[in-house]
Amino acid sequence: MFRETHMYGLAEEPNNPHDSNAIMVVRTDQDGRHVGYLGSEFARHAKSILQHGNLISVSYDSKKSNEYRRVFHLEYESPALVAERHRVAILEQQLAEYIQSQREPSSLASPKKKRKSVTFCPNSPQIISVDI
Repeated sequence: MFRETHMYGLAEEPNNPHDSNAIMVVRTDQDGRHVGYLGSEFARHAKSILQHGNLISVSYDSKKSNEYRRVFHLEYESPALVAERHRVAILEQQLAEYIQSQREPSSLASPKKKRKSVTFCPNSPQIISVDI
């Protein structure tokens, strides 16, 4: 019996003789008891989420389900979003390391630096036109 109060999850079944992309629906509140399969039209996408994305939750929808079809809602972060977050984390770490390497040690008092004098070109810039 499926209920909205039960906790569900997904698990790959690569050795399934009928479909190498088979995804089992399991009850996570009952030691991963197998309760069904995702339809093959959804399994390939769900497999990508399981392998490269981040599955947040699986919930059963009794209002849209019937005796022939059970409807589950998946909340997830796409593989592209997970990869982008990973790239951002690497860039943030590289930036922090760069900034850290450019600073003087905080334990040393730095003397006041004189400001450099700035001079401007006395002549106005020349505009060159070219016919093409």
